[in-house]
Amino acid sequence: LEVLRASEAEHQDDIFLKERRLAGGVPTSKAALKGHEKYVLASDMRAFESLRPGASCVAIVSEIPVYYRADVARLRTAAEWSRLGRQLREGELPVKELNRRTSFSRPTAESSAGALSSATAPRQLFGEWQTDPAAGKSRKNM
Repeated sequence: LEVLRASEAEHQDDIFLKERRLAGGVPTSKAALKGHEKYVLASDMRAFESLRPGASCVAIVSEIPVYYRADVARLRTAAEWSRLGRQLREGELPVKELNRRTSFSRPTAESSAGALSSATAPRQLFGEWQTDPAAGKSRKNM
């Protein structure tokens, strides 16, 4: 019974602290923003993430813009969007281009120059706002 009361008290404390953290304003230090549920530093976004169109800066901490985490979108390649049942709109330009990591394996006699150049070509990444549902495909679990 004592163990149940202690765990319930800890649970209530966790809820209280979480609500307090979210109810307060924008944290004023980079450490407090690291992993924050509501806000994200521009410098903490991952390579496959970008801001949605229309996102605005809510604060500046240590000369770094702060945004709502809800304004951060996951970027994907055209092939990844296709697997998710979405197709790129005509004429859309990539939001980001990432250089592919080079492989440390030795090239074989079978590898052609075309295969090597496509393997080192930058990955073009697109946001969901640049796609439409693919015609004839419906994907329930995106």
